[in-house]
Amino acid sequence: MRADSFGPLRENTMKRHPGYLGCLLALLWIFWLPSGVYAANWLATPGEPLQPLIEQATDGDQLLLPAGRYPGRVVIDRTLHIRGELQAILDAGGHGHAVVLAAPDIIFEGVRIEDWGDNLTALEAAIFVEPSAHGSTIRNNQLSGPGFGIWLDSSRHNVLRDNTLHDLRYGVHYMYSFDNRLEGNLTQRTRTGYALMQSKRLEVVDNRSEADDNYGILMNNITDSLLSGNRVEGVTQPLGADGE
Repeated sequence: MRADSFGPLRENTMKRHPGYLGCLLALLWIFWLPSGVYAANWLATPGEPLQPLIEQATDGDQLLLPAGRYPGRVVIDRTLHIRGELQAILDAGGHGHAVVLAAPDIIFEGVRIEDWGDNLTALEAAIFVEPSAHGSTIRNNQLSGPGFGIWLDSSRHNVLRDNTLHDLRYGVHYMYSFDNRLEGNLTQRTRTGYALMQSKRLEVVDNRSEADDNYGILMNNITDSLLSGNRVEGVTQPLGADGE
């Protein structure tokens, strides 16, 4: 049957049901709305692990962490905005990564992270950014623990801003991670504040290193990058026998 043979039927249907066209347009409008319009807000419960809540959420949702302690590690494998209120603390239980970002365009902010793993061979970090987590933002977090702080593994177009990292191994570690921005962060009493390794087109701006042991900013094969306004003070690297 030809497509135009439905013309009279469509016309008669619309005449009998004046609201038909309006409903059809409404359905089409809803269908084409961006997914973020339907974003849900989830409220975490202090004392309860976050992972089950993350697994209930969908892309574009926001998860709010009121003040309190949250046990267990988390893997964020969908595009979420996770925001901690003052004194929202994630306790990773002493092993593994505390937080793994494994989806694009995540926002993770305002969380204090403690007690993750110290297996340096496994690169255990407070926040481990996988290659799939491109375009993510990590800001206003406080990290203190035995392993690495924030480790970016071949991940692009991320922003790390206004985080405080203290008393750990490396504060921030870039490895084969291109086109990232590191801005306004503070490292204190780490082995190395910022390790920039094998990466291109980094923007490293207005960061501070205070009383870090060996290096404030360590660079190895960094090309086409901008470093501006950074301040390193009080590096405590021991002197050699010759005083150098």
